[in-house]
Amino acid sequence: MDANSAWQTRDYKVLDIADASFGTRTRHVIHLVAPEAVTREQRLTTLMAEALRAYRQREIEDAASLRLWAGEQQEWLLARIIFAADQCGWTGEECGRSYWSDASAGTATFTDEQMRINAYESATRDRFLEPILALNEEGQPMSEAGWGCYEPIAIPDGGCCYNDGGLLWEDANETTCRQVEMSWLRVGEEWGGLDDFCAVDRQNRYVTVQLDIDLAVVEGNHIAMSEIFYSDEHQRIDMPIPRSVERRQDLTRIAAHLRPTAMPAPCEADAVVQYMGDVRQSMDGLGTALFEAGQLFTSAGTNPLLLIDQDWLD
Repeated sequence: MDANSAWQTRDYKVLDIADASFGTRTRHVIHLVAPEAVTREQRLTTLMAEALRAYRQREIEDAASLRLWAGEQQEWLLARIIFAADQCGWTGEECGRSYWSDASAGTATFTDEQMRINAYESATRDRFLEPILALNEEGQPMSEAGWGCYEPIAIPDGGCCYNDGGLLWEDANETTCRQVEMSWLRVGEEWGGLDDFCAVDRQNRYVTVQLDIDLAVVEGNHIAMSEIFYSDEHQRIDMPIPRSVERRQDLTRIAAHLRPTAMPAPCEADAVVQYMGDVRQSMDGLGTALFEAGQLFTSAGTNPLLLIDQDWLD
């Protein structure tokens, strides 16, 4: 069996491509899901395939950080890898011999029921766990857990200043507090700080009703998923990418821009790709690989540059 047979791409969905550029270096973060990718190798190869696709389509430029999630809520990270077109990593300062760096992947898999509960919990989290502070007056924002999940705050004479996390700023006056967009609590107002345990319990009961499943299953779902995710066998950091797999990915990028139908009969596409692979194994420069392959094309009476899309050369 081919030693690289484990490194196979699976179907995937791109959730988001976010700009993370810094200075003159154009960088992006790409978020994906790929339910059928269950091994470390499949997950990394799938990320690599998307990096090359995005680069060919010019959706990314200098570098990209690709992240594979268990679900569209982007809560459980299954694999990640960094692609750099100039082989200089995410920062542009760590140049080496590879387009790929910081590869890590795990083997965690979750059941459909676990993902369904998790998705519903994620979708309702903000409704039950925010805001941290609430004023018990009609029309004020309040958690759907209700006022019963807020602990009363004792307000000292003269008032006090709280941030959105429910922490007191003791030395602030009202003017300073409002300048930094914090909450000024006055004597006589009925403020409360959210009790997380109470709010989570109310959320769990809500999810139980909506999904028609047992409360104990909902309550234990996050713990069960955490135990799977953080198990000793899950994470593998800085996974090496086999040289032959990296070379295959490089060739995929080139071969996608070749038109085999334009080749003369003596020059078969598979032979050229294989030849370029052999050259790439010992040569660092992609241009060198094209030059050497060009000699093969020239011997057949064909100019290799005529077989390459112009946008690849720009």
